[in-house]
Amino acid sequence: MMRWKTIALLAVFVPLLFLALPGGPAPDTASAAAAGIVERVFTDKARYDPGDTVQITVRLKNGTGSAWSGNVDLSIYHLETLVYTDSAPAFVANGAGADVTFYWTAPAADFRGYYVRAEAGAAGAGATAVDVSSDFTAYPRYGFISEMTSAETAAESEAKIAELVENYHINAIQFYDWMWRHEKVIKRTGGSIDPTWLDLFNREIAWATLQNQINAAHDRNAAAMAYEMIYGARENYDAFGVNAEWGLYQDSGHSSQYDFNFGFGPILFFFDPMNEGWQNYIFAEYWDAINTAGFDGIHLDQFGERNNVYDYYGNPIDLSTRFSPFINELKSVL
Repeated sequence: MMRWKTIALLAVFVPLLFLALPGGPAPDTASAAAAGIVERVFTDKARYDPGDTVQITVRLKNGTGSAWSGNVDLSIYHLETLVYTDSAPAFVANGAGADVTFYWTAPAADFRGYYVRAEAGAAGAGATAVDVSSDFTAYPRYGFISEMTSAETAAESEAKIAELVENYHINAIQFYDWMWRHEKVIKRTGGSIDPTWLDLFNREIAWATLQNQINAAHDRNAAAMAYEMIYGARENYDAFGVNAEWGLYQDSGHSSQYDFNFGFGPILFFFDPMNEGWQNYIFAEYWDAINTAGFDGIHLDQFGERNNVYDYYGNPIDLSTRFSPFINELKSVL
């Protein structure tokens, strides 16, 4: 199935961004309890479309020495304006825990943040935040995962994504080094996807686990972004249909191709981002990641400045000018 909503991002590193969603009196740290029996407050999704149902959970844990009963009061603010209140009774035995769940219909206004405060009277309070945005790119809060082994169960994949969403409000997740090879991202045998493969660093990648993680991200309204190198292909790339004539070279006689040697076997060779042959080849791999694996878009990486760069035919290249055209063409393709 073709996925049409795709985003191309360029990054040299992984920024961890958090959107401050202000409002209300002296906000507590999002998703954390201020004190007392309110252990944590969290939502079920990374973001919500306008009109969605927002599930807010107040987790109580009673270590006071005696049973507690009372009301848990919910207040939701946009900036300094109180927009919603609710209350629910709760009872928590000493040494026990309980969840109090509230449901709120997100307002129709798009791209707004809300501060959520839960109070158990004098027994404690906590807070979280709600992002009502139809597109994560308005307020990206970016994280990454890089372990996708067959030892990880579906429940563990769900828990991993839940932690990123509930505790940190991450709404876009980079899947780092998920691919088999940089120029051949999904390993197939006889046309069928292999159940496992080894990445650049000989770590196991399990297709089922990758799918579990992507599905878990989608269930939480978080985007799944496929890490890719703009211009990198592994050693022996010609066996996979990549042409040396697309390469970037350190000399005008194409005797020394630019590369990055990891020092233990794998080598990434560099290619001209503006070469049409390279674009056609690697864009097809990006599409494979999106259509086959179910990613929502591509996270693009590069290795930084290189001087005295030539194409295969000896023409000098200013590499700094080659990335924007590549990204713009990719955006038009996706």
